[in-house]
Amino acid sequence: MVLHQIQNQIQEFYENQGYGKDPVAALYDERRKGYSLFSKSLSEKEIELLRPYIFAYKGFPQKEGDSPIPSYNFINGEWKKPKSNAMATLKSHFDNRVSLVEVADSNEEDCKEAIDSLEAYWKSLEWVEDDLSYRQWVVQNLSRILLYFYDECIREIREQIPKTHLEADKDFWEGKRAADHLEGAAIPALQGETFPLLVKNHTYWNSYVPGGVTALITPMNFIYGIPLIQLIGCYLSGSPFVYKGHPFAGITNSTLIRMLLAAGANPRAIAKIEGFGKKVSSLAGDSRVSIVSVTGSSFTAEAIRQMRG
Repeated sequence: MVLHQIQNQIQEFYENQGYGKDPVAALYDERRKGYSLFSKSLSEKEIELLRPYIFAYKGFPQKEGDSPIPSYNFINGEWKKPKSNAMATLKSHFDNRVSLVEVADSNEEDCKEAIDSLEAYWKSLEWVEDDLSYRQWVVQNLSRILLYFYDECIREIREQIPKTHLEADKDFWEGKRAADHLEGAAIPALQGETFPLLVKNHTYWNSYVPGGVTALITPMNFIYGIPLIQLIGCYLSGSPFVYKGHPFAGITNSTLIRMLLAAGANPRAIAKIEGFGKKVSSLAGDSRVSIVSVTGSSFTAEAIRQMRG
C-alpha cells in the first residue's frame, strides 16, 4: 500500500478542512496499477492513516461563534467552491445559534462543469479498464472503512439529523449492508438474474455495459443508508456519476465521497455538487445525463420526470 507516501499531503488537506486538490485521488493511478485479483483489502492500520482525510474537519460546532464545517463541490479530483464563491450557512437543528455546516451554493455553471468532467471520462472509454472485480474490491474496502468508523458515522448522523441512537444505527447499517450485499450480488444483478419478470420474456438488462453519466439525488431523512445504496449500486454498474445529497447532510455528503475514494474508486468517474433547488436542477435536466436516480419527495421526482420529458 502506498498511502504512507502522502501522509503530509493528507495532514495539509485536513488543516484546510477538505479544500483543494484531493491527495488520495491523486494517488489513484498508482493504486490501480498495483491491484490484482490477489490484492488484500485495506488493513485497519491503513484505514486509520486515512482518518484525517475522511473526516477532514476539526470537530463539530458546539456553541455560538464556532466555525461551521465546510462542504465543497468535488470535480476533477479537486474540492472547490462554486464559481461564484457563494457559500450558504445552515444552522444546527438543535440550536439555531450554532452554525453547523457551510455548503457550496452552486448554480448551473457548476453543474455543467461537473457533467463536462464526467462526459469526458465517459467518452474516453477509460471506464473499460475499471473491471467489475476491481469495483467489487473497492466496495469491500468501503465496507471495512464504514465498520471501522462506526462511532464517527453515528455521530455525524446525529449531529445533522434529529435521530435517536437506534434510528441512527438503522441508517448506518442500511448503508453498511448495502456495501456487503450489493457487492456480493453484483454479477447476477448485472446479468439481470436477481429480479422477477413482470411480463413474459421481459428482460431488465442485456447489454452488460454501464448506462452512462448518472445523477444521484438523495433525501434528508436517511443520510448514510439511502445514499450508499444509490452510490454503491451506481458505482458497481460502472456508470460515472455526480452525487447531489441533501444540503442538511452536507458534512456526510463529503464524507461518503472521500470514503469511496479512500476505498480505491476512480476520481475521474465521480463528482459531487452541493446546492439548492432550481439553481442545481440542470443536474437532472442536462441531456448528457443518461440516468437520474432520485429518492425522497414524489414532487421532486415528478418535476424531474417532466424536465426530462
